[in-house]
Amino acid sequence: LLCTDLIRIAVFNKDAIDFYNMNCMLGFQVVGQHITFYLTTLLCDALYVMVEVSHVDV
Repeated sequence: LLCTDLIRIAVFNKDAIDFYNMNCMLGFQVVGQHITFYLTTLLCDALYVMVEVSHVDV
């Protein structure tokens, strides 16, 4: 289930980058009291890279 949510974040960020003509987009996932931030960036044509930026326990 978490993998499906991660794929949704990746697709959402990719679509937002394309639609708004941005270089990168920040997404986050909340599971219980854990928040994980992901940065998706467009390196070159059709090459998107998504990395985990931070993990916070609230």
